[in-house]
Amino acid sequence: MNLKAFFTVRRLTYAALLVALDIVFTRVFSFMFPGSIDRLSLQFLAHAAEGMLLGPVGAALAAVAGDLIGTLINSGGMSFYLPLTVSALMRGVLYGLFLYKKPASFVRVLLACAAVTLIVDLGWNPIFLAKLYGQPYGAVFLAKLPVRLVWIPVSSVVLYFVTKALFRAVPAFRDGL
Repeated sequence: MNLKAFFTVRRLTYAALLVALDIVFTRVFSFMFPGSIDRLSLQFLAHAAEGMLLGPVGAALAAVAGDLIGTLINSGGMSFYLPLTVSALMRGVLYGLFLYKKPASFVRVLLACAAVTLIVDLGWNPIFLAKLYGQPYGAVFLAKLPVRLVWIPVSSVVLYFVTKALFRAVPAFRDGL
């Protein structure tokens, strides 16, 4: 891979804007379930946009940057925990694999949201949240399961309509950078 072509001013500018959106969506526009270890936010929109524009590698780097900077700005009472940063990386990679330079069909968006939810939110995260909080894995998984199963179609519909609007308004989203 040619790094000079990868790190252009245009790509870095879009990445910086999406990292800022990631931080705002995660730290401001989020809802933490009372007594739960699950948070719903609009962060998926920023990660999906990173995947559409920057591809799997660029989206992974931008998602990690958003997680690290967001933790420095407002950790929400949590300390830095590397496995949760890896979750951000995995989200970027998955959205990039599904959405980079590909048509924005509802099925593709649904598959991307389902893959992120099943692999990261219900696969990876419960394992490390259970370790972090000293709770049994099954309890963490079962606490997240109903919310995340409902979240798949909700996030898919929202992302589909946002993606359609972005494809019409900004050709770079459709064609990649």
